[in-house]
Amino acid sequence: LKQQTGAKTISLTDPGPHERVLLISGALDAVFKAFGLVCRKLWEFVVSLSDPNNPRMMVLRLAVHASQVGFIIGKKHAKLTEIRELTGANINIAQENLPDSTERSVEVIGTGEACLQSAYQILQILQEFPPRGESIPYVPKSLMKDLWKPIILAGDKAYIIENGVAILAPPELVKKALAETPLGLMTAALSNDDEPNAPEHMNPVALMAAISASQRNKVLGGGGPEITKEMRINNDLAISVVGNQGSKIGEIRQISGAVVGVSTEDEGSDERTITITGTAESVLLAQFLVQANIDLYKKERARDPNIAFKEEYVEPDRS
Repeated sequence: LKQQTGAKTISLTDPGPHERVLLISGALDAVFKAFGLVCRKLWEFVVSLSDPNNPRMMVLRLAVHASQVGFIIGKKHAKLTEIRELTGANINIAQENLPDSTERSVEVIGTGEACLQSAYQILQILQEFPPRGESIPYVPKSLMKDLWKPIILAGDKAYIIENGVAILAPPELVKKALAETPLGLMTAALSNDDEPNAPEHMNPVALMAAISASQRNKVLGGGGPEITKEMRINNDLAISVVGNQGSKIGEIRQISGAVVGVSTEDEGSDERTITITGTAESVLLAQFLVQANIDLYKKERARDPNIAFKEEYVEPDRS
């Protein structure tokens, strides 16, 4: 738009709130040309959504400095009436300023051409009568900032609804939601960023789906065939999975619903085998809990090299 019209500045306020403000500055002709291109594109969109037998009208909201509103209205509403009669558009001016600003909303309703011509008439008035006093532009704020937003799982993606549109859920929001599940504080082992090469059991969306499926299976029964997977870990990390008197491995079994066992230390080997058996969802959750315990243990040991747990081997509970 800047290249095509010569406008000095064209920008949009940040996404997220229920509406965004388009700012166009420059010479009158350049601003109107840029606005005209935008207006025509919006009108095409409105027409595409309309019933040909009952066409919709376009609604434009112009943010105008409060000191300039009187000039648009004119003496005894003369100017406002003139613009309405000239363009055929309906024009409404708000009585109060827009939130946290010195601007008021001037709403223009009509066909694309009527809105465009009305905007041109208003732009001429704004150029002739510059704003007076302090100027605080209107910046929309989210109406649902502090409200809970459900996460919707579809395929291998997580979405939230923002202003009536499904958008990808930010990784930190998915992680926060996971922290409110039985996984709890273990989610601290997850990264706040998307990691495409991370294993599935360290994928927050996959974990959300696994928790959802396991909860559903508890209510409805079923859960698919059992599978078995193995994980290899160093001997010195086994204590992070077993825990004091088997507390950690017991917790992993309880939360995941999988059968989890750790092999004894073999002479001549510096590794142990963790065997996990259960439904695909329970195995995935157990893999995550094993890895999370290891990662968090490594962090604690890095802070305090003397940290240690009493290891006690516990046979898998197959009851």
